[in-house]
Amino acid sequence: MDFLRRARAGNPRSYVFHLQLVAALGLKGGVEEAKAALVEALKVKPEINSVARWRASRPDLNSGPYRELSEKMIDAGLREAGMPE
Repeated sequence: MDFLRRARAGNPRSYVFHLQLVAALGLKGGVEEAKAALVEALKVKPEINSVARWRASRPDLNSGPYRELSEKMIDAGLREAGMPE
């Protein structure tokens, strides 16, 4: 979690770090913090406003060994934070 916070602070325009932190917080159970981080992520990249758009922006997560990991971890965490399908 600290790594993602540092990555986001070091690269504040990178929506990927923002959304990965949202997902991690959502999975950890820090839903309120995850929701706040999601608001910040949407300020950086407002068009990535759903799990489907997140996946479309990251084709590397849609196939191969990362697909299942992404579905179980990142997508699930984003949903927990309140990101719609």
